[in-house]
Amino acid sequence: MIHRAAQNKLMFVGWSTNALGALAVLAIGVSAYQAYGWLGSEREMIEARRRDDLALMARAEQVRAEHETATSYLASLNAQLTDLKNRLPSSPQEAEFLAQLSRLAEHTGVRLKNFRPGQVANAGSVNTCEVQLSLVGQFASICKLFGGLADVPRFLHVARVTLAGPQSASDACTAEVTINLCFAAAATKQ
Repeated sequence: MIHRAAQNKLMFVGWSTNALGALAVLAIGVSAYQAYGWLGSEREMIEARRRDDLALMARAEQVRAEHETATSYLASLNAQLTDLKNRLPSSPQEAEFLAQLSRLAEHTGVRLKNFRPGQVANAGSVNTCEVQLSLVGQFASICKLFGGLADVPRFLHVARVTLAGPQSASDACTAEVTINLCFAAAATKQ
């Protein structure tokens, strides 16, 4: 009986050891399964990041091209701004405008008369100086002169034109013109 009790005890210890071993294997299996799931989700996140990185690298050439285009466009805008600032003198410079207009009138066959600088008006960051004058010439020549005003290297605005037709077909037209010459206010021209 002692022998049987020892045998039962030994058997119980064996079963207990087997049960503990089985529990350990089960715990290791559950832990491994959870670790496998966690590693799988990590792998998916890393793969998603890799795809995003590859997409960004593929777009790098496009981004470089867009950057070069934007840089070129900005340089063009800076050149235009410089040109615009150069066309806006710091004072009315009526005499210089008269010389430019006289060359244009000579080129188009129009005669200038009664050039009269007027009042300076403050219009915010840009001031204007009103100039009145008379033009005498053929209608087509006067139109050509107005077209040439776009090539005068300064900002101006034709505020008013009154055109008187000729008395006869061989006579010239007369145009009474008011032009606003633009110039920069002292703080604007920098």
